[in-house]
Amino acid sequence: MFQIGGDVVGIVKRTKTAARDRFQQRIAAAEQVVIKSGCLFEVQPTAVADKRETPTSPPLERELAWVFLPVDADTRSITAADAIRYPVIDDDGNALPADDPRSRTYEMAGDGVVEPDIHGRRDHVACVCEWQQIARADA
Repeated sequence: MFQIGGDVVGIVKRTKTAARDRFQQRIAAAEQVVIKSGCLFEVQPTAVADKRETPTSPPLERELAWVFLPVDADTRSITAADAIRYPVIDDDGNALPADDPRSRTYEMAGDGVVEPDIHGRRDHVACVCEWQQIARADA
């Protein structure tokens, strides 16, 4: 199998939990990050620095990304509850902590989709995900 790309991404797997706090609010699910290499992470140019403002909400910075990953058990099980973290390593190959400002967590827009090649064989997993934050006043 050929390598799709040279990017390394983190699949943020979130375990389902039925636990609730004393106010009956769902407790945040535990996260596990699975590192995958040989991927292609691509921010869509039309979505870069998309700043939207409505009368009822603050302006948002948004990025829409496409991610293509090799097919394996981890990538076939990506769901809408998961996320993609990118980048997960620095230029020297060292892991970046989750709170590093260089890394962003892109929420999945739906489940990952296994795409076939022209012969019908599983070729890659395609994901669409989005990162957003409230825009800074100086931006």
